[in-house]
Amino acid sequence: MNNFISLFLLPFITSYILTYLTSILVIKTLSNLVSKNKPELIEFHSDKDNIPNVGGIAFIFATLVATFIFAPISKFLIYLLSSILSFSLLGFVDDFYKRSSDNGDGIKSLTKLVWQFIIAIVFVVYGTKNNYISSGISYLNGETLFQKIIENVALIFLMVYFVNAFNITDGLDGLAGYVSLPICVLLILVSMILPNNGAITVITISISASLIAFLHFNKYPAKYFMGDCGSMALGVTLLMISLSLKVSIIFLIASLMLSIELFTSLIQILSIRIFNKKVFSIAPIHHLYEKKGDSETKIVLQFTRISTLFSIIALLVFCSWNI
Repeated sequence: MNNFISLFLLPFITSYILTYLTSILVIKTLSNLVSKNKPELIEFHSDKDNIPNVGGIAFIFATLVATFIFAPISKFLIYLLSSILSFSLLGFVDDFYKRSSDNGDGIKSLTKLVWQFIIAIVFVVYGTKNNYISSGISYLNGETLFQKIIENVALIFLMVYFVNAFNITDGLDGLAGYVSLPICVLLILVSMILPNNGAITVITISISASLIAFLHFNKYPAKYFMGDCGSMALGVTLLMISLSLKVSIIFLIASLMLSIELFTSLIQILSIRIFNKKVFSIAPIHHLYEKKGDSETKIVLQFTRISTLFSIIALLVFCSWNI
């Protein structure tokens, strides 16, 4: 009973309340941190120009505090929380610069990508060296220098990949948060099934509770947006949890909805730059459905269902591997 209270109940309640209270504070005090709509989105989101874009501060702050309070303090925990904070700070800088932009852009895309790779290199190299994270793929977990290099390179690209996948998915009221919740539930179950994961369970419970509270303000019609400070940190949080549990393949399956979002955007960008032609009338895919006339709430509901389905499939795969 005491274990349930310390690992689940207290982190959940603390993270939820902290997110709720911090959200009210963010909405009242940071209302000037807004960004203009991108030109191609004006027809859909003309009413979203004056909404704060740094709501992610609320759930990231609450997650960090609740985890620090209830998880056993260790070098691993400091490492994990530092990775989340680093990407959140990079995202905040991007959100801050958006307020003075006329087209909704923050820092230059290439500059942001370079910094993402720098942060990813630091945390992946340090994490694999100290055995904090691993792909969980047997071939890559060998002792040869070649295997270690391949795994590090793969994890670096995976980190940048998911930071941007969550960032791109955060395009409709509540979308990134709702799509992430089934993945959070999956990771909670995995952390409970696998032994000796108290700290991981605490942080996964904390981020889940934070998202639930956050969605009270972010669901349609949103009172604030997650922003890059939230979406980038959310992406690295869930990825780092999966790498700490050594279940990267399971995470890849569960997050296929986010991959679809990223790939539709990436295909569009490459097609325009290489062939000067669009593959889709607009990208990523959630905006394509908007253009077809679907409401934000309908799109969010459908995408959440798909994310739930992928998470269930991932759980079944995990259980089949661990029976």
